[in-house]
Amino acid sequence: MFSGIRKLKKSAGALFVALAVVIAVFVVLPFQQARAIPTGIPFGGWITWVTYCTCSFNMLLTVVGPSPGAFVFQPGVSIPFPFGQVYRPGPAVVGSYVPGGFCMVFVGKGCVPRPATGTIITIGTSL
Repeated sequence: MFSGIRKLKKSAGALFVALAVVIAVFVVLPFQQARAIPTGIPFGGWITWVTYCTCSFNMLLTVVGPSPGAFVFQPGVSIPFPFGQVYRPGPAVVGSYVPGGFCMVFVGKGCVPRPATGTIITIGTSL
């Protein structure tokens, strides 16, 4: 009878120690947020105009809709998701951007800047 109580006390003690270690780990360790994709300011709508920036080798997408603006798509920097239809007007788009960026277009004898809302980080398009 006493051996059964000793075993029960032993297992309860082990359970208490294990539970205390688990709680201490979750309380003491700092929380970290995992980010697979860089975050930015969200935008979305429909592409109404695409300007090919001949001097800066990127594109300026004019988007109308819920979150409108003129956004720079920089190949090698901007991450397009399937279906990648950023080269023509019409598709619906959603994504994120960071403020800043430029689009330089050749006019006559030199290049002139076109104003941009920001540079696209990620973009997803419809067909």
